[in-house]
Amino acid sequence: MCVLVVIAGLLLWNGIQGGVWIIEGLNGTDGKNGVDGADGADGAHGKSAYELAVEDGFSGSLHDWLLSLAIKGDTGATGATGAAGADGADGIDGIGVQDVRISTKGHLLVTLTNGVVLDAGYVGTEREGLGDVDGEGFVGLYEMVTVERCAALNLRTGPASTYEIVAAVPAGSILLRIGENKSLGSVGWSRLIYASGGEQVTCYASSYYLDLQYEYGGELPDVILPERLVVALGDALELVNVQIVPYLPSDMRVQYSYTGSGTRVYTDAGLMLTPDAVGTQTLCVTLELWDCDGWRVAYEQTVAVEVVEPAGDALQKTGLLLGDGHLANAAYLAALSDACPALRLIGTRTAGELLHEGRDGWGVADYLTRTTDNPFYNPTTATFDFAYYMREQGYDTVDFVVISLGEADGYARDAASELATLVDSILAYDSETELLILSPALASDENYRLQAAGDLNVGQVRAEQLLFGKALARALGGREESGVWLLSDHLSVNGSTDRVCADGVVVELYRLSDAGYAKRARALAAYLGYLYAGE
Repeated sequence: MCVLVVIAGLLLWNGIQGGVWIIEGLNGTDGKNGVDGADGADGAHGKSAYELAVEDGFSGSLHDWLLSLAIKGDTGATGATGAAGADGADGIDGIGVQDVRISTKGHLLVTLTNGVVLDAGYVGTEREGLGDVDGEGFVGLYEMVTVERCAALNLRTGPASTYEIVAAVPAGSILLRIGENKSLGSVGWSRLIYASGGEQVTCYASSYYLDLQYEYGGELPDVILPERLVVALGDALELVNVQIVPYLPSDMRVQYSYTGSGTRVYTDAGLMLTPDAVGTQTLCVTLELWDCDGWRVAYEQTVAVEVVEPAGDALQKTGLLLGDGHLANAAYLAALSDACPALRLIGTRTAGELLHEGRDGWGVADYLTRTTDNPFYNPTTATFDFAYYMREQGYDTVDFVVISLGEADGYARDAASELATLVDSILAYDSETELLILSPALASDENYRLQAAGDLNVGQVRAEQLLFGKALARALGGREESGVWLLSDHLSVNGSTDRVCADGVVVELYRLSDAGYAKRARALAAYLGYLYAGE
């Protein structure tokens, strides 16, 4: 009762004050507005659940704590075992490894149980077929060689005839060569591995009696073919097997297929192709391997054959021939002038009435460092400077430069990489200049016997030319968009009629006959016609 009296009194007092305490009823009159009170101060932030968990001993990150909130239910009871399914079909037999070995070229070969041989690449020195020069002047190699030109070869404890003989091995013996020093004696000395008494012995022998040996062991031999060949209408393209596959195993053969029209002459030595229609055609070259089931294709490469009209008077360009004596040959220059009468050649030397910069016996190092009789040598920069040459000789522009170097360098692989210095200097002067780099004119027949230099190892020369060609490809290949073109000169110069001969026997490996130089000049003219077609 007392409580009711108190409530009634409060309601009466509220009415007297204008309804401050009680909000207006549904049908009551508007109460008198009171004055708003001041906002209270913000309260302190409360701690997050993660902070409270840390205070309670949790030591992980926020991410860890969130993951810990996931509640796992109790593991359910194991369900009943289902009925057994039907047996699946037999799976394909797995493929295992049957054999692992290193090939004669220093590649790791993995033979699978299905007969497939996988080439895992070179596992020898940093550069294929080459290593660094050691303290004795030997270049590291990894190649198989065979004993030739003697009944028995003395293997010695050192690189001179005065060293003790380890063994005498008969002709036809195959040895592993791991190094060579060409400066020792007239033909150099080779470092070899010889198996004696169950142990491998390092020994030495004269390089003259050793030829490169290739045996097919699952890996493919080198195939020396470009992506594109250019030939002028009316000229023949001579494809010689031992030029394309220098070390062709006895159980392999080379086959050709050409899509275009023209004359084809197939021989055991290769293919003589004379196209009779202008355009882009396709040449397919395959290597076939003989096995118990007959011949099967082991390798295939497709080459674009660009057949062009002879350049003739249409080729009104300015060019420079830079290199060794091959570019200074009068027959070569005359044949090039006949093929391209409107061609303008520049240079400081002459052969007949034609200018050039070919110097007999010169290599890359001569053009880089020789200070006399070298118009490209800038005494200020002390190196090859093409801009200096053009300025001093009063020339403004040159559309193309042909470079032929390597022979005087002994086909050293370092010379191929140094050649890039000449190329970069020329392009720095004019990035629009086309550069045509000629590959070595490879000896086309392993049976060449040289009368003028009877102690020359032709097989060794061929091997050096091939390695130099590979080094050129590494140093300058893939730069066609920059105007650098590698020309397969070994595919334009072939046969004994292209060499200096006496009674049908080749007497000069490096120099060509007039017919050989003419073929080389026409091949260059065809390529120039292809590069400048439509201009």
